Amino acid sequence: MTPYRISALVDNPFEFPSSDAADRTPEGAPWLRWANVGNYEGWYAIGSRKPSTVYLSRPTFWQKTFCICAAVGNVHMEAVHAIGPGILSLGALGVTASSHYAPALLHYCLVANPQRYIEVMAEVMRIWGAHPRATTETSSGWAFATSEGEMLSASDLVVYDDQFKDQRRVWVECCSRLLRDDSFDDVQVAFLQDFAPKLLSAQLRHALRWPTNDLPDSWSWTAEQQALWAVVIACAFDDEVTTAQVALQARGAATSKDAVTWLREMRVAASALGVDERFEHRVIGAQRAAQDIFEVQLGVGVA
Repeated sequence: MTPYRISALVDNPFEFPSSDAADRTPEGAPWLRWANVGNYEGWYAIGSRKPSTVYLSRPTFWQKTFCICAAVGNVHMEAVHAIGPGILSLGALGVTASSHYAPALLHYCLVANPQRYIEVMAEVMRIWGAHPRATTETSSGWAFATSEGEMLSASDLVVYDDQFKDQRRVWVECCSRLLRDDSFDDVQVAFLQDFAPKLLSAQLRHALRWPTNDLPDSWSWTAEQQALWAVVIACAFDDEVTTAQVALQARGAATSKDAVTWLREMRVAASALGVDERFEHRVIGAQRAAQDIFEVQLGVGVA
């Protein structure tokens, strides 16, 4: 398994004590809080904007897929936390520092609006000298590095020790403030569009009937087929190896080869293959979101 590419919080941080941060969401909750989740604790910027409310008018396939990924990721556009093995989890997708997808996303933000990025991330750069840098040494092609070119591991950035508690807060606060700027919304979608297809094996792409060329905005594909692609992508972003096993098992077990049957069988396959419970919940959550976003009937109820 490729762990912690997307780091969603299973438990509800709202149940735990707040920080004394004055900044609040539109709903009145503290924007930044110290949360205890399971065996982990750390800073959590909860965010408030759901992608499904951002992309209301004629969303593209990738915007819809982004909404599904967010539903099983960090939920809100500007959500950021430093809780658990992912070390640092960014944005609606919840891409993490430990998987090296966090520096890739921040690189996209830097290219999109250098002035705003430097303005917001100045404190991070002052303390760590950290910036995204291209590398051949990580699966994402990106890592954090110092201005001297020294590569930084995820544990170098956010140290889980009480004496570094304030420094961990800087990362969460700066990254969340950056993604609160809605000019970076489409950047997160562009990041997903560029990276997601790379996570699908050739065999899985063939089985999915994935188009040879880039996915078009005008569709001859059914909503059900698009929903299947989106659910598989949402799962592959967390763990592409397990996703391929589950999806191909579902494809083989389906008595009918239509997309809806395949999607239903994915839930059965995830249970039958004995995969990680967190991954099984991701399959169910992605299917449930796909029902609403793609307006298809998948027969997925409450687990």
